[in-house]
Amino acid sequence: MPAFGLVLSRVPNTLLLALVTIVLSISIALPLGVLTAVKADSWLDRAIFAVSMALTSIPGFFIGILLIFIFSLWLGLLPTGGTGTPLHVVLPAITLSLHFTILLTRLTRTEMGHALKSDYVRTAYAKGLAGRTVFWRHALKNVLIPLVTVIGLRLGGLLNGAVIVETLFRWPGVGSLMIAAVAARDYPIIQIIVPLGAFFFVVINILLDVIYALIDPRLRAGGAR
Repeated sequence: MPAFGLVLSRVPNTLLLALVTIVLSISIALPLGVLTAVKADSWLDRAIFAVSMALTSIPGFFIGILLIFIFSLWLGLLPTGGTGTPLHVVLPAITLSLHFTILLTRLTRTEMGHALKSDYVRTAYAKGLAGRTVFWRHALKNVLIPLVTVIGLRLGGLLNGAVIVETLFRWPGVGSLMIAAVAARDYPIIQIIVPLGAFFFVVINILLDVIYALIDPRLRAGGAR
């Protein structure tokens, strides 16, 4: 088979896994980060910090093995690997999203903590706005730039292939193809994957610049005027 066609056939699987991972991480990290910022220095904040530190120290491949043992072998709820149904993406996505969810939660907590102490938030409270409106429409909107940056960089890394996780769960993506190509010394495959990964990073960085301008109009061309 042509090397380029073989690599492109794996891209949709990697893209699916990357998007599910990012959506899962954001849906958990943002509410949790806002909650811990509001409840700063409380028992909940300290408990989440302790759990996140403990989980961060566990390698991703070991977490994947534990998930396979619990949900596939013990409970029999999810397949151990492969693709074909929506259930096949659950365990790889959870494994990939765990560490990133922790990182995004802590970043959201830190940035929201600074935002909640700012003057514009005090002004919003002084106008009589509800706490939920202040959190989500005023404070969070002003801390999206660093969050979007981290999310974009993570997405670029995932599109290059989550090598260990794809191999562990036999997910037919770019990462597992890269491992097979290296083991077989299939150099044309490697020569396609490496520049393709660079292309993904360039495209994502361009999209990040566009998103920055949409979030903060001051960053648009001529915004200072």
